[in-house]
Amino acid sequence: MPLNKLQIKAKVFEIINPLRDLDAIDDKIISKAIKEIKAIKEADFEFIARILIKEADVKTTKSAGAFLYMAENLAPESFIELILKELNSNKIPDSRKMFFLNILSGLGIKFNADDINSYLKNPDEAINKETSRFLECAKIDPEAQIDFLDFYFSSDALDKKELINSVIKDFEGDRLINILSPLALSADDKEAIELCLNIMEKQKSLISIKPLKYLSNLKTSAKIQNKAFKILQKMKMSGFYSESKLYNFYKTLLRDFEEPKAAITTPDGNSNFSVLISRKTRQGSCFLFFVAINIELGPFSCFGFSSLTENDHDTIIKRFFNSRERFFIPIEEAKAILNTLTLRRISLNKIIPYEYFCWERLLDDVEPKDGELFQILEKNLTKKELTSEVQNLTDNSPYFENWFFRYSKNIPWFSKMMDKILELKDEELYKINGLIEEYSKNEDLKEAIKKRLKFLAYCLNKNNKKELADTYYSLIFNEKELKTFLENILKRSVYEFALTLNLPRKEEAGLFKKPENKKDNKKAKLIIDFVEKEWIDKNGN
Repeated sequence: MPLNKLQIKAKVFEIINPLRDLDAIDDKIISKAIKEIKAIKEADFEFIARILIKEADVKTTKSAGAFLYMAENLAPESFIELILKELNSNKIPDSRKMFFLNILSGLGIKFNADDINSYLKNPDEAINKETSRFLECAKIDPEAQIDFLDFYFSSDALDKKELINSVIKDFEGDRLINILSPLALSADDKEAIELCLNIMEKQKSLISIKPLKYLSNLKTSAKIQNKAFKILQKMKMSGFYSESKLYNFYKTLLRDFEEPKAAITTPDGNSNFSVLISRKTRQGSCFLFFVAINIELGPFSCFGFSSLTENDHDTIIKRFFNSRERFFIPIEEAKAILNTLTLRRISLNKIIPYEYFCWERLLDDVEPKDGELFQILEKNLTKKELTSEVQNLTDNSPYFENWFFRYSKNIPWFSKMMDKILELKDEELYKINGLIEEYSKNEDLKEAIKKRLKFLAYCLNKNNKKELADTYYSLIFNEKELKTFLENILKRSVYEFALTLNLPRKEEAGLFKKPENKKDNKKAKLIIDFVEKEWIDKNGN
């Protein structure tokens, strides 16, 4: 006998009640709940969808979002109609309607200002409350900050200005500076940055300290650099700001989080490596972000996830490190690495994605390790006498498999060397050996490889591979072995470039392009033959 509506409602409540107070809800939990609901015999899923919509409590956005997702899955054809019915009801409070409008916007349904005004009793008040809720949420949720910045950077110039003015008009103190901080560090025009600095000077929030420190290193704009430095000095001299005050403030703000964990990868052939930061709330949800960093140029990419379950957290990490080894490092040292290389990128006037400035805030309560970056990396590493095993350790090591240079504007000396090789006549290819010898003495090459070796040795040393770490570290100080190592990397780089040049052409963005790739590139084939005969066959490899 089929259940009546009252029995169905009771059954649905039995399934969804455990989800109401969960801090993080993953796909498996939702899928299980949907499966259990669908198992109810002869149930009216549109009726159940209405129940789920009614039970979506906007004060607990995670469970509310889950209930609406379940409703959409159970009654996809009538879901939007059911939501619109809620929006048109005079009994529904504006705060709830704003939540539904956000959900529908996420599904790709666009609303103009007139639509929104027609649904709400007090549109201005509702929008102010929603913005206020958003700014409060943004204090501890990087994704909330990113939502604002996504909207800002997708707007045209006039709308950007209006958006900033609107936020400044309606909010103040920490909530205002919390939004303006990443904007000041990533805005694409000086006027917006200067406006943010003016507000920071007036509002006097401790959240201003980090962007002010960063902008004090912006060497490409003396005006912005000087203004940021002066504001910072005023805050110090007035007693408003001190390091102890700053960290106590952030420790209070992030009090619901456990100690963060950090992992790092070894550098690749472009001197790039990744840092992973993982942090769990005391309620059990996980925040996770990845930063891609260049040893010379600093952080250039970042993405993250908030309010994950432990299962989703672990799954993402496994996928990211599928074939790569990760090395756990002290969080204070991770913070020092990030700080140093962030300041370096800012001083070089290189773009840092605003996602990075939003996610790194999860480390604001961590005091970085004292000392210069390479002092930190080299601590507890020991120079030792190298044996004849060194070449085997480098030639056959997985850590050096992709250590070769690429034709790039960021490596002009290598690009110049390859241009010279490509200009050689067919009978002059033997001169490649001389060019390898010449460029192995290049100081930029030496410095780049030495820094990579220090990062590599640091990673190994932190993970109880001290003997191997000391061997690679000692290579830096042995001129003979280092020269051989550099020549091998250059040879591998020439070979890899020739192989790439022999592939079908792929379009590349930007003005700086490789020489044209052709399917039957005669010169590339000759270089490949030369490399295989001279450097591979002769060495018995």
